[in-house]
Amino acid sequence: MMTYRKTGYGLRIKELRRDKCITQTELADKLGLVQADVSQLEAGKRALTLDTAVEISKALDVDLNDIVKG
Repeated sequence: MMTYRKTGYGLRIKELRRDKCITQTELADKLGLVQADVSQLEAGKRALTLDTAVEISKALDVDLNDIVKG
């Protein structure tokens, strides 16, 4: 399974989530995670797998490249 570096993507996820006026808890619910998992992703403390990036892009209705490339 492909894993992206722990830097950069967290800020992009946070910005995209805020642009959609979605809380960490709401995003976590859409992903089947808990709020702490989303917090760790945004802080770069948890590795972002390709599968999770795809699910986040669907939940936020954004292109996958917006998350992984910025």
